[in-house]
Amino acid sequence: MGKQSQSTLDNLLTEERGHPQSEEFAAQANATSALYEEASADREAFWA
Repeated sequence: MGKQSQSTLDNLLTEERGHPQSEEFAAQANATSALYEEASADREAFWA
């Protein structure tokens, strides 16, 4: 693979843009902070 192709791929892997949601959209969220805590406590069990 050429240097230019590798550079392009590396750039694609470092996405840092954000996409903020509207308050209306956020109000419809199903994931609560408790759900995030449960997933964080035991990732493998959460997704099993």
